[in-house]
Amino acid sequence: MKATENFYGSVASNSTLGRATGTIPTGAFNEPRPQSSDVEHVLNRIYQMDDTKRKQLISMLKGLEENGSLDGGVDQLNVALSKFMSTKDSQPIKPVPKPATAKRNMMPVAKKVQKPIVKRTVDYKEEVPKVVASPAPVEGTKIRSRNELIIKVLSTFGHPHVCGLTEIELFDNNGEKIPLVPSCLMVRNLGKGPKVSLDRLINMTKATNDARNMWHGYLPGRPNNLELQIFYSKEANLAGIRIWNYNKSILDCTKGAKRVHIFVNDEKRWEGDCTVGKGQADVDYSTKVLITKDKTA
Repeated sequence: MKATENFYGSVASNSTLGRATGTIPTGAFNEPRPQSSDVEHVLNRIYQMDDTKRKQLISMLKGLEENGSLDGGVDQLNVALSKFMSTKDSQPIKPVPKPATAKRNMMPVAKKVQKPIVKRTVDYKEEVPKVVASPAPVEGTKIRSRNELIIKVLSTFGHPHVCGLTEIELFDNNGEKIPLVPSCLMVRNLGKGPKVSLDRLINMTKATNDARNMWHGYLPGRPNNLELQIFYSKEANLAGIRIWNYNKSILDCTKGAKRVHIFVNDEKRWEGDCTVGKGQADVDYSTKVLITKDKTA
């Protein structure tokens, strides 16, 4: 006898379905089908189980299927489910309520009342700052931010083109040396020729016959005269000057400055002849100038 699979997956013999004629016996499809509501109820109950109970249910269903005990349909499956579900699990799932939206309190907006603008007037007298006129400068004078010293060279000890010096020192009333920096020194009416830095005149190397510590410049053509311009602090009170002449050698002594005029802030304060240098470093070859009301040496 040959077995065939029916519509629901159960096995039936040819005697059940019909033999030679091939006709389907009456009542083969008359078995009641499970309603959709019953299936949804079963699935809903399975959905409410936890994982452990679901595994146990699957094991039990396999055993019932092997023993052929599932012929009872949905009712027998509900009985099997009842063994694995507690009272808490059997309760139907309640839909989660949607959060209620808070109603906005629509408060009436108060209208802004515009206050009347009150103009206030204040009586006051405008104070005009008093301008104090500064005293007018004397005619012919300059407004200076620092003092100015000019050494004008009128002649040398014989050299017609070059004039040289070794050091220039300034002193105040207390005999203290007035500090000078290279930017304080300038030379005017310099003739054509190689230029030497004026820094050598304030490098504090005086008793020497080394030309590298001496300055020299070329004389201009007549009627101009070579001038050394020195700026120093406005607060300093100049009282004395010390001029160290050119002292390279006895042959070069002709380059030294001889007749000079000294001006302090455009006022002539001294004129005279400087001491000649003879190339001897251990001999004082400086000229000491005392700045007094007497304008001559």
